[in-house]
Amino acid sequence: MTDQSTKLLRGAFAAVFIVAMASPAIALDAGANKCRSSIAKAYGKLISTTGKTLQSCHKSRDLAKIVVADCNAYPADAANVDPKGKIATAAGKLADAITKSCVGQDELLRADYYTSCPEPCATQIGTANPMTTWTEVGDCLACVGSSMVVDMYASAMGVPTLPLSSDDAKCHSAIGKGYQKYMDALIKGRQSCQGSEDKINNDWLAPCNTSDPKGKGAKMLTKANDGIEKSCATTTADLGKMDSCANTSWGDLKTCLGSAFDVGAAAGFKNSYELTATVCPKTIQTVIRAGCSNGPGLTADPAQCVTGKPTDSSLSVGWTGIAHGADFPDQYSLSASVTCPGSVAGTCGDCVIDGISSTDPQYAAFARCKADPSIPCNTPFAPNAVCPSGGECSYFLGAPLAISAGGAFTCSLNSLFKDIEGTANPDNGNSQLNLELRSLVATGESQVQPCPLCIGDEVPQDGIKSGVCLGGAKDSASNPGWTCDVQAFDLTFAGDPLHNGPSLDCPSTQAANISGTGLAIKLPLTTHTTSLPFANACDPPNAALMCACGQCTGDHSIACRNDAECAAAGIGTCTTNGGGSATVRKPNQCAGYTCVEVGATDRGECGGATAVDMFCDGFLRANGKGILTCLDDDSCHALDPACPGGNCGVCTFPGVRSCYLDPIETTGTADTHNPTLAGTFCLPPTANVSINETTGSPGAGEVKVDAIIHRTY
Repeated sequence: MTDQSTKLLRGAFAAVFIVAMASPAIALDAGANKCRSSIAKAYGKLISTTGKTLQSCHKSRDLAKIVVADCNAYPADAANVDPKGKIATAAGKLADAITKSCVGQDELLRADYYTSCPEPCATQIGTANPMTTWTEVGDCLACVGSSMVVDMYASAMGVPTLPLSSDDAKCHSAIGKGYQKYMDALIKGRQSCQGSEDKINNDWLAPCNTSDPKGKGAKMLTKANDGIEKSCATTTADLGKMDSCANTSWGDLKTCLGSAFDVGAAAGFKNSYELTATVCPKTIQTVIRAGCSNGPGLTADPAQCVTGKPTDSSLSVGWTGIAHGADFPDQYSLSASVTCPGSVAGTCGDCVIDGISSTDPQYAAFARCKADPSIPCNTPFAPNAVCPSGGECSYFLGAPLAISAGGAFTCSLNSLFKDIEGTANPDNGNSQLNLELRSLVATGESQVQPCPLCIGDEVPQDGIKSGVCLGGAKDSASNPGWTCDVQAFDLTFAGDPLHNGPSLDCPSTQAANISGTGLAIKLPLTTHTTSLPFANACDPPNAALMCACGQCTGDHSIACRNDAECAAAGIGTCTTNGGGSATVRKPNQCAGYTCVEVGATDRGECGGATAVDMFCDGFLRANGKGILTCLDDDSCHALDPACPGGNCGVCTFPGVRSCYLDPIETTGTADTHNPTLAGTFCLPPTANVSINETTGSPGAGEVKVDAIIHRTY
């Protein structure tokens, strides 16, 4: 090596291994986490062993104890660089760890975990892309890990021209020894951090990928820099003979070595848990996060949402503002098959969504009979023999949705009226989904438990019905032989979210239905901005004002944004109340109908003291908002028997009444790993006048979905 530009290019090789199209994202079970942990530990050991082996070679060469042309020539000159075969032994232990811990964990192969082997290793070992066996993963990781370290040492320690003085040799040895310990400390600390994160199903790599738990890495960096000072700067060592990444000053050398081994630590940690796909996906799974969730039921304390990190998920329905800012079930999934115009990661483009994919882990859980959602079926959007009277098999978007607001409480089952459509871009995280739903709405069980629950389920979401229903048509008191499986986690309404939760196995009673065959909802979801203007006149005596949504006068079950939507279907206009059970529409329930934007957000609030609602402070939503409206402490105490611990608290929790701005705008966030999908929609009224008056139906709806993306190849 002759010049510093060559040196820097050579050092950049390590960065190739940390370029990512996306991070993985599903809630992993104990077996999958054990596999990842075992790989991480053995892979870290391989990196450390490779570095120490190269150090030993350099030290012996510098002191003329061995004759080696280039100590960085591994594996080309493995016999001289590693005569004891230590690197090969470490690679063998990595393969053994994979064999012992990863057999049966093929989900990690099909997904964004150990997907593609990067070049040049893929060509060197002749592996498939995507990889299909754990043997391929082991061979790939052995190549990737040793190659990364070898290339880094080529940058850091080079090939000094011999002979070296004793001070030169001592200085050169200090370069590898000190900074290798720094890199090892960072990798080990970050792997320990990730092990803790995986236990709460936070399987993505942030924040551990930039962490330094207990500051051990920083201590090792200080020692490494001190080593350069002691063994190089204060001796007669010649910087120019080090053949390292900087020859201008000892200070510059410290800086470039720290940066080089930082890159190595990032690559070492990242590759412990994922080998990024270089091909385009066949399916994209969306895992819904709500409340303050990092995983199934493990952050159910509402106080954590007040002081911690709530997700971006929220749901608002109706014009009164009473049912704004609601939460919804957590940790359920939806997978779609996609066809991408490109075939190589980075050029996949806008992939067309072909429909629901049966590869989703919860596909069997959410394919249910339209007439009786407690009955599983096999072919969504078509008649199925197992359904009552051979009726249609539907696909439900998750478990039952509970809403409690202003003393009104409902339980909704949302199914796809037709298959999902839209586009998704794996390269930049943009997506546009078009959902046409039918929402079966039932009057709820109670304010603190609107939906029936599956309780006592030993292992939620495993497809095994080991729980029993509390409430609804299959309540265990009247159906002692009926069992259920928790399908999602309700951090607000499930008292023990590790074992209790909503389930289609536990439907509401037919008598509670207030939506006929289902409320028709057209819901576009996007990572961009969606807008819903106030485009039709409100109902008398408010006809001079504009409202966001109405119902078509020719079909009261169809909500509309404007007259054109109704006219296109030949069902009248959207300018006045269509009658039936609908409430008289207003723009909002604010004094003077004045809605003020909150800061620089898209969210509105009513002004004035009358805009503040009071809530019982002993029972809050998982997102930290109030649920039980109250006039005084006695109104909270009246509900005590239904609240957890028999205590709903006192009437001291304030909440400013929400309202919709004109236009209603909400913005998603494009991200290849953790996007937010946003949507606005119109909601028709139910058959229950009281619920319509409380929530404001017909009216607009607004939703944000905090999602984790998971791909298969």
